Amino acid sequence: GMLSSRGKYLLFADADGATKFSELEKLEQEMVKLTIEDEVSSFESGWERPALAFGSRAHLERQSIAKRSLFRTFLMYGFHLVVWTFGVRGIKDTQCGFKLFTRQAARLCFANLHVMRWYLEARCKSEEGFTYEVIVVDDGSSDRTTEIGRKYSKNYGTAKVRVLTLLENRGKGGAVTMGMLSSRGKYLLFADADGATKFSELEKLEQEMVKLTIEDEVSSFESGWERPALAFGSRAHLERQSIAKRSLFRTFLMYGFHLVVWTFGVRGIKDTQCGFKLFTRQAARLCFANLHVMRWAFDVELFRIVRYFQMKTAEVAVEWTEIEGEVIFCVE
Repeated sequence: GMLSSRGKYLLFADADGATKFSELEKLEQEMVKLTIEDEVSSFESGWERPALAFGSRAHLERQSIAKRSLFRTFLMYGFHLVVWTFGVRGIKDTQCGFKLFTRQAARLCFANLHVMRWYLEARCKSEEGFTYEVIVVDDGSSDRTTEIGRKYSKNYGTAKVRVLTLLENRGKGGAVTMGMLSSRGKYLLFADADGATKFSELEKLEQEMVKLTIEDEVSSFESGWERPALAFGSRAHLERQSIAKRSLFRTFLMYGFHLVVWTFGVRGIKDTQCGFKLFTRQAARLCFANLHVMRWAFDVELFRIVRYFQMKTAEVAVEWTEIEGEVIFCVE
């Protein structure tokens, strides 16, 4: 539900009506305090910052304990202990089903490895013969990426989730290359970990891949992976909307980058940089075995390689949300 929503502020609420819906106004008041940082900011622009205001029933706890049986009270405190053990501290009520997210916060919270696995597992159950593996590449980060990824590998098996950890940062191109060349699938997707593109958009790429690889009545999607082809996500349909929000400097950089891409011979492609690309196995082997650019904008060389080998391609409009946190320095 949260990943399918289109609002700037997203509320999830239990359908039983246990919390009066008018309580939303209280959450909105707190959200204003969380997101408005200066005189220029407003509630209209605050949704671009990650923030969460959530309902709490902690003030009712003493009253509820008086009404509960001893066994239910024991279970409640046992649950509190489990929550505290797993590192969620300083929050009195994690379970109230009334939470207000900014759009940015919702994307970061719900678009993660768990959501990806849930989507893929659902397809395994509904589509006969569908299998998958997820490869998490940690590009020498200082956060808990490897630790979290290994927990998934331990819980679900290395056949479905694997973690590749680079001791030193090699850049995005290097990390993606490592993951793609280590993969075992017939069709290989690389996707940015920030969840900017909804993972279910994969189905759009698959539909286009069928058109690219099935050449005759004997062919099928099962055998199409043997042909070099690429279906890739595009945000070009969102360009006008994004220009309206960008500063003049960022707009200038965008058009400058487009000019550089055009100059280096990658023409006829509206968006080279969207981090959501589906390759046949044959295409992935040809592209990443010959890739030299290991850092940002490696996609431009990818498309040069694609053109060199005359691969079939399809540019597909996808739903995309800008995620804060990535910084690129123009001059170092």
